[in-house]
Order: sequence, then C-alpha cells, then structure tokens
Amino acid sequence: MSADPPPHSPEGGPARRPLVVLIVEDNTDAAFSLFTLLKLAGHDPHVATSGEQALLLAKAHPPDVVLLDLGLPGVDGYAVAERLRVSIAPPPNVAAVTARADDADVERSRQAGFDRHFVKPVAFEELSGYLNRQAELRGRRVPPRPG
Repeated sequence: MSADPPPHSPEGGPARRPLVVLIVEDNTDAAFSLFTLLKLAGHDPHVATSGEQALLLAKAHPPDVVLLDLGLPGVDGYAVAERLRVSIAPPPNVAAVTARADDADVERSRQAGFDRHFVKPVAFEELSGYLNRQAELRGRRVPPRPG
C-alpha cells in the first residue's frame, strides 16, 4: 500500500499547513476573541478553558504553539506546560500569556521552560509576529499580512 503524495500549493511545491495553536485561557471572552483573531489570520486555533481540558485537547489536536494563561483553576499553566512537553511529540512552543508581569514572574516562566512570556493585554501585532516566526521555523504557511 502506498502513501498518498503530499498536497501541493498553487506554486507547485508542497502545501504548508497553518499553525495549530492551542489557546488555554479560563476567561472565555478573551479566549474566543483570540480564537477569532487567529482564525482570521489563517491559523488553526483551538480553545481550552482549563488545564485539564488543554491536556485532552492537545492529544486530539497536537499543537505547534500553545498560548497558555498561568493562573488557571485546578492544574495551573506551569503544570500544563510541563505535561505538554513530555506528552506531545514534537513538543510545542509554549508561550505564557498572563497578567503576571513583574521580573520574578518572567524569570519563573523562563525557568519553567516557557519559550516566551507575554503580558496581558498583548498587542495582536506582537502576537502575530511571534506566530509568524514560529510558522517560518516550522516550515509552515505564514498567513499574508492584511492590508
């Protein structure tokens, strides 16, 4: 049995799929606002509103990038990041998206293995630039810039 050839882009090369982005945020309004923005930007976002839900969703839809609130009820963002790194292959890039802004918080997220620390509210241009860099590093389609 042979495998199907990879799909091709209009340019003739292999098609690149958008980033799968897992948004983990217990504020549902903020989570679904970010979901909408990422969807419009051409990514494939998924939303979890708890640490437990994030771990289940990540198994069903392995993310390339996780945008992770640290102050989650139950399993906090630090524990979620640790579990995702050992349960998803290849491990996703994990960015803290949090209101925790002082130097000690940034250092704690760095020591916990987070790849980036964003402080809420995050400018969408900053987040979009970060995701576009991740897409380039992973050989994925970088959504076109609007405008």
